[in-house]
Amino acid sequence: MVIKRIFSSAYLLFVLVSVTGCQPSAGNPTIQPTESTSSPSVVIPDPTETPVEKSSLIFIDRTGNWDIVGDAIDAELISMASERDWDYVKFETIRDLSDVSNPALIVVVGGEFDFEAWIEAIPKIKVILIGVAGARPADGVAVIGAEGLRPDQTAFISGYIAAMVTPNWRVGVVGIGETGAGRAAIAGFINGAAFYCGLCRPAYPPFGTYPASAVVPSESQNHIQDGRDQLAAEAIQTIGLTPEFPSEEVALALSDEASASVYWIGHTAPTEATRNIWLATVAPNPEMHIETVYTQLESGEGEILLPMTFEIRDFNREILTEGKLMFLSDLIKDVEQGIIDTGIDPMSGSER
Repeated sequence: MVIKRIFSSAYLLFVLVSVTGCQPSAGNPTIQPTESTSSPSVVIPDPTETPVEKSSLIFIDRTGNWDIVGDAIDAELISMASERDWDYVKFETIRDLSDVSNPALIVVVGGEFDFEAWIEAIPKIKVILIGVAGARPADGVAVIGAEGLRPDQTAFISGYIAAMVTPNWRVGVVGIGETGAGRAAIAGFINGAAFYCGLCRPAYPPFGTYPASAVVPSESQNHIQDGRDQLAAEAIQTIGLTPEFPSEEVALALSDEASASVYWIGHTAPTEATRNIWLATVAPNPEMHIETVYTQLESGEGEILLPMTFEIRDFNREILTEGKLMFLSDLIKDVEQGIIDTGIDPMSGSER
């Protein structure tokens, strides 16, 4: 019994000492743990970002009556701008560029090279000059067709085609001829036809002079028809039109019954109503080179100079068969490369 009391007293003393030793001292307070909570996140605002301005593709269309060329280039450039997420802007003069910023590519088509100082003032911008007479390539500047759109060449090819498919070579051309380019087109057609048929002497009457030409005073529908009537009196069966005539006037001129008695060839596209009397469209096709030329400019290539190229479109498949088209493709290549010359000065229309 005494031993049990001693043990109980000892155990009580041990517990008392243990509890007393675990109490915090007055000068050393213990921080009691609390339920864990996540620290509030501090959001540091990003620096203000300056919006990136979109690049622009600029088309300066100075093609005039060459609608078929301007429209084809327009479609190609719209596609390029869409693929690269560029803005696309189209103007008719270089002066309009004052309202455009951040251009990545400027394409100028047609006219004379009367803006050399402007080119020199934008050395970091890529430029493609198409059919700009007198243009010269430079760093960042590529040229396609430095002699212009060359109406004498398209007319030469048209005259050759007309003579090739017309019995007894009874072909003629209607033109205005008040400018050097107009005279060059008339002479180019005549030379192209003669290049195919030589003396072009018919085997049966009437024994006129072929190829023939009719010079009219204006581009109007009525004057085109006057030229047609003049040539019809000489038994002409295929008539060429020079690039001086706008497409809308050509469509109107070809819409009457008298125009349906001959075939027509020129630089415009036919309407559905005139397709059955349209022999072919002969036009430059520089749009097929634009993507390649721009890639060359981007890679740093310099002195990029390409000749103007041409193609036959909207042709009558019953008359211009596959074999004839293959034959004509060789002629076109020779004209493009200067192997075959029109014999005409494209600026004055004089023989050379």
